[in-house]
Amino acid sequence: MAVPQDILDALGRLRSYNSDPVSATNPFGMGNFGHVVNFSKANEDLSVVFNFSSALFEPVVAHLDAIEKAATVADDVAIVSDISDAVNAVAGMAGDITAVLAVGDYITALGPVADDVVIAAQNIAEIQAAPAAASAASDSSDLAMAWAQGHEPAGTGTKSAKEHAEDAASSAEAAATFEPDLYVLKDDVGTAAANDATDFATAAQGGKADTAIQPNDLATVATSGAYADLSGKPALGTAAAQNSTAFATAAQGAKADTAVQPGSLAAVATSGAYSSLSGKPALGDLAAKNKAGIADLDTTGAASAATVLAGSGAWVEKGFKQIATASATGAAVSFTSIPQGYDELLVVFDGVSHDSGTSTTIGLRASTNNGSSYSSALAVTGSVAASAVLSGTMSLARYSKAISAGSAEIGTVGSSPALTGPVAIPVKGDHAGGVNAIQFLPAAGAFDAGTITLYAR
Repeated sequence: MAVPQDILDALGRLRSYNSDPVSATNPFGMGNFGHVVNFSKANEDLSVVFNFSSALFEPVVAHLDAIEKAATVADDVAIVSDISDAVNAVAGMAGDITAVLAVGDYITALGPVADDVVIAAQNIAEIQAAPAAASAASDSSDLAMAWAQGHEPAGTGTKSAKEHAEDAASSAEAAATFEPDLYVLKDDVGTAAANDATDFATAAQGGKADTAIQPNDLATVATSGAYADLSGKPALGTAAAQNSTAFATAAQGAKADTAVQPGSLAAVATSGAYSSLSGKPALGDLAAKNKAGIADLDTTGAASAATVLAGSGAWVEKGFKQIATASATGAAVSFTSIPQGYDELLVVFDGVSHDSGTSTTIGLRASTNNGSSYSSALAVTGSVAASAVLSGTMSLARYSKAISAGSAEIGTVGSSPALTGPVAIPVKGDHAGGVNAIQFLPAAGAFDAGTITLYAR
């Protein structure tokens, strides 16, 4: 009969339980709180083995008479080939021998596991955690092994085989009724044995507890949280009690570093007084007046109701003033020494004609050197016939400045009083300085009638 695998596994664990500290390499240790887990497991393994042993001993007890009878004829069996009487005796006891053979398998099965049971019991006894029944089971296993071999354990004892079988049956019965949980109450087991491993801290947590700072090692402030309990407190100024809004920002401080300081300012910056200025200009009489009068102006000529102030700073008569007149005869009509105190010249053509055999234009030339030389002629009329009579005006603005512009409205007049046209011709001229002489001339022929009058304003 083979021993079941779960029994072999339980015996193997019972052999492995020890009193050394539990660890990854010694999972069956009882030391260092290993008993919290392994003690209850060891009890369970013992219960399994004891129950199995009890089942094996039941057939032994049932056939105690047959075993006792078989013991009395053991010698006869040994010499059965020589003694016929013994053979006959054995033959008469065939039924008993058969009964012994029927339990042989059970007895044989106890043999291989006897040593494991003994070692397991010794290990449990070593850690003072195994129940007293472990020792009884070990002894019963040793006895069963010895009986199977036909002798007493270690050659000791005087009981008969029947008595030994009865003792074994008692041990088996005790093992069958063994309740591992009851052994938690043994005097040599602490109250922690009844708890699960999860009810306790791990070894790693225990290590942290060993290195943790204890309350007596902490400063008073650690539990009070009071500033007053700090040692070596800094000496704080009054600013420490102020909020950050009571102070300028870093950006404002940077502006203060670059700001102009009072000592760098001129006196007028703080006084605001004109008298605090340095380098004051010398003011004239007009500086103290709210408005200037005619007498305060720097002009020439006399101011009167009939005069106006020209751009040249001279008082001149209002409107146009005749400054020259000439008959329109000859190749050209010239006006020199034109006054420069005016802004505009007005030229009036009155009944002017020419004697050219063909139609021609009347041109204007200007001079800035009083007639020593003239510019090229600029036509101021359209092409007119010799029989035509020219009447009209021509304006030369800004003649006394570096540039002048004008327009001509000179029309032809026939034998009747009505004009046949006038034709407006713009006249523009550029010159380096003021024009002080002008000249009119026909492009062909010569003037033969009329007058040309010059006005200024």
